Formats: sequence, C-alpha cells, structure tokens
Amino acid sequence: IGNKGAAYIADALKVNHSLENLVLVSNEISAHGAMELGAALEKNTTLAQLILDNNYLRNEGVKYLCDALRTNTTLHSLSLAGCWVNDEASFNISNMMKNNQTLAVLCLDENTDIKMEGVKYLADGLKENYGLNTLDLASTIISDENTAVDLAAAIDIHQILCWLYAT
Repeated sequence: IGNKGAAYIADALKVNHSLENLVLVSNEISAHGAMELGAALEKNTTLAQLILDNNYLRNEGVKYLCDALRTNTTLHSLSLAGCWVNDEASFNISNMMKNNQTLAVLCLDENTDIKMEGVKYLADGLKENYGLNTLDLASTIISDENTAVDLAAAIDIHQILCWLYAT
C-alpha cells in the first residue's frame, strides 16, 4: 500500500471508533507513512495493536511513532520487526518507554542493526517503565558483558516483565 495507502488508513483511524487491531506487514511504508500513522495514533482511542513488520521505517519513521506514543493510552502492542531499527531509533523508543506506561508488548525482532548502544538505551527505558511485559529483541546481538549487565539490571528493577526474547 506504500505511504499513500498508509495516509488513507491514518485518516480513517483519526475518526474510527471500533478498529482495535491493524496489521500492515511488508507494505513498503517508510518514514512518511509512519508520520501519518503517528498523527492518527495521537487521535485514535481504540487501536490496541499495531503491527508494522518488514517496512522501511528506519530512525525517522520510528521517531514519528514514538512521539505519538508518548501520549497515546490505548495501544498495548507494537511490532516493528524488520523495520530497520538501529541504535538511534532505540534511543527514541527508550524515551517513549519512559513516558508510555500503557504499551505492554514491544517487538523489535529482526532488527540486526540494534547493537550494544541500542540495547543499553532500551534497558534505560525499561528501568522507568512499569507497563511493558513483553520485549522481543530476538536477532539482536548482545555480545558485550556490560550490555548484558545493563539489561539484567533493568530486568531486576522492572518487575512486571514476563517475556524477554534475546538471541
């Protein structure tokens, strides 16, 4: 559907009062489409799950979504698997996690550009978040002992986390 289709869906989401789950997997959505969807998330009060796997969101697109999720109180599950998320985008996700206590599930699987610095950012966000119970970091390489220690410290503080996927 690309960015144009994402914009149409975003316009509908701004006035929709029934849609709870939206799956837009492998639709060639980039930062512009994410900007439109982010604007919709600021207004929509029913969407609980958003799956954007395998789109080209990159840092800029993730930032648009994170900006919207700082105030959104209805989205419970966000999947950005394979969306070209890296350390810079992880910083934005971390800041969003510090403000959003509603998001319960965050999937960042298949984002192999999240390295040690990105995992540290996510661990920092997790330390101040009390809503997230599932964090999927599969395909993220945690090869540095200090990074593992940071993540373990965050888990120790974040007592609600039930599932952590890391490979």
